[in-house]
Amino acid sequence: MSLKERNYWIEQAKARLLANERRADDVTKELMMLYDEAANLLEQDIYNLFARYAKDNALTTAEAARLLSGAEYSRWRKSMEEYLAAVKAAGNTPEGAKLLLELNTLAMKSRISRREQLLANVYQNMINLAGDTTVRLNDLLGDMIKVNYYEGCWRIQCGIKMAFTVPKISEKLVKSILAYPWAEKHFSQAVWGNCEHLAALARREIALGFIQGSSVDKMAAAIDGVMHKGRYAAERLVRTECKYFANQGELAAYKENGIKQYRFLGGSERSGAYCGCLELNGQIFDVEDAEPGVNFPPMHPNCLCTVVAHFKRSMFGHLPDGATPITQNPNFKQWAKKYAKELNVN
Repeated sequence: MSLKERNYWIEQAKARLLANERRADDVTKELMMLYDEAANLLEQDIYNLFARYAKDNALTTAEAARLLSGAEYSRWRKSMEEYLAAVKAAGNTPEGAKLLLELNTLAMKSRISRREQLLANVYQNMINLAGDTTVRLNDLLGDMIKVNYYEGCWRIQCGIKMAFTVPKISEKLVKSILAYPWAEKHFSQAVWGNCEHLAALARREIALGFIQGSSVDKMAAAIDGVMHKGRYAAERLVRTECKYFANQGELAAYKENGIKQYRFLGGSERSGAYCGCLELNGQIFDVEDAEPGVNFPPMHPNCLCTVVAHFKRSMFGHLPDGATPITQNPNFKQWAKKYAKELNVN
C-alpha cells in the first residue's frame, strides 16, 4: 500500500469516527430526554405532595416535612367523626387549630401509604422505560451496524477505484451481532440494571428525606443527583455500544469484500495512557483474529480508537461481473443509489 493510499484510509477512518460520534450523539440525546423526563416527574411529585399539605395548613414546606416525617401526630386518637366534632366544638381557637392540624397530618400520613404505592408505580414505570429503551436501542444499534457495513463497502470501492453492487447485509447476521454479549453483560442487561439501580436509589433518597424531615428542595436535589449519575452511566453505555456495533459493521464489510487484515489506529494519547491503545497504534492484525478490548475497538468505555482496511490492491484481480472503474469518487448517497439500492437513500 502506497503512502497516498495509506493516507486515504486514515482520512476515511477519521471521517467514519466523526460520523459515528454524531450518530451516537443523536442516540444519547434521545435517551437523556427520557431520563430527564423521569427525574422531572419524580421531583414534581415530591413538590406537589408537600406543597398541598403546607398550603392547607398554613405551614412552610420545612414544617410540613417535619410533621409528616416525625413521631408527632403518628396515631389516630379518635375516629374521623370524633375529630370533626371536636374541631367544630373548639371553633376558631388555638385548640381547634391544633386539632385540625392533627387531623390533617394524620390524614396526610395515611396518604403516605398511597405515596409508597406511587413510588412503586414510579419504579415500575422506570422498568417499563428500560424495556422501551432496550427495544429502541436495539433498533438504533442495528442501524449502526448496517450503515457502517455499507459505508465500509463504499470506502473500499473508492479505495480500489472500482464500483460494483454489494450484497445486502442479512438480517440474520445483524441479529447475531446484536445478540452477542461482547462485554461482561449484554447491553439490554446493562440498561435494565441501570434503571433498577436508579429506582432503588431514588426510593432510598425519598425514604431518608421523610425520616430526616428534609426540605422539599433538598429531597428534589437528592433525586436530581441520583438521576445525574444515571444519565452519565447511560450515556457511557450508549456511546461504548455504538462504537462496538459501528466497528462490527465495518468488520462485516471487510469480510464481505475479502479484506484479510486491518490497521489499528489509536484514538488519543489520553485514551492510550488508559488502556494501552498507543501500543497498538499502527499495528496490523488479521480480520479473523479481531477481538474487542484486545486488538479491536472499543478497547474501553468512551474509546476513540478505530481501524482501517489493510490490503494490497492486487488482491482485487477478480472483481464481480459488472464492476466499473471509478474516475472520481462518488459520495455515499450517489454510490448507494446505484450499488446498494436496498438502502433507499434520498
